[in-house]
Amino acid sequence: MEQERRSLGLGNGAGLEMTDFEKGQGRRSLTLRRGAGLGITDNVNRMLRSTRRSLRLKVRSCVFCVSKAGIERSISVEEKKPEQEASRYSAQSFFEYLVVVSLKKSGAAYEPQIAYQFPKRENLMRSQKEEEENLLKAIPLFCFPDCNTWAPLTEYESETFSFVLTKMDGSRKFGYCRRLLPRGGGARLPEVFCIISCLGCFGLFSQILDEVEKRRQISLAVIYPFMQGLREAAFPAPGKTVSVKSFIPESGTEIIKLTRPSDSRLEHVDFSSLFKHLSEENVIQIFASLLLERRLIFLAEEL
Repeated sequence: MEQERRSLGLGNGAGLEMTDFEKGQGRRSLTLRRGAGLGITDNVNRMLRSTRRSLRLKVRSCVFCVSKAGIERSISVEEKKPEQEASRYSAQSFFEYLVVVSLKKSGAAYEPQIAYQFPKRENLMRSQKEEEENLLKAIPLFCFPDCNTWAPLTEYESETFSFVLTKMDGSRKFGYCRRLLPRGGGARLPEVFCIISCLGCFGLFSQILDEVEKRRQISLAVIYPFMQGLREAAFPAPGKTVSVKSFIPESGTEIIKLTRPSDSRLEHVDFSSLFKHLSEENVIQIFASLLLERRLIFLAEEL
């Protein structure tokens, strides 16, 4: 039987090893070695689930082995076929909501509030309605965490950022935001266009927000036909492209092509900025804290 083996050492006796038993037929074995003092079974389970998701693998069987070094867990896995992947993504829509968050005067300060929501969902069950209300309460705080520092402006360079909302069951919703100064004369306050989606793909949604910002400079009403067309389009599989038609006054109908990267996990990470502001020792300490699931708070003047 032809085999190909690849391994990755994680230090302190831990490692990750993948073996192809039948090359070309999608049969693989994935082994995670737990070093001494690196945690217990719950952590192993979480790491394996995360690894399985990132490799897009389907678990077929599991076996446990215990040794002095710790816990070793092996799983036989089978890669999904491309047509299965395409079918899975075609059933997903790009986003759940588009909300516009603006600053409203509240005493001597400003308070972020949702000015528009698209689409508005109706006939929800009680549990769904409560979940939506909690979501819509949280979004403005992420769009304007610095709401008390704002004052009307005449010029402002738009900013793009994102956040993640994690539910009790571990599922996530991603918020992709563009903070900009609306069209007009005189001093005015910025607003945030926030797209809520269950799909993580920062670069693709940044491209969508570029189109939203372009339409916002014309009229708020021009945005919603574009978002409706986007909502009706199928979310592309990794490496694939989807086309969305959109009409802009004085420009006519445009065909916008949106391509999803083959791997979007690190597409928007700029490591040069990280090492510019932090020493190597600090980066290592932060990485170790993340592995230990500690909470980290970063402070900065800009998003």
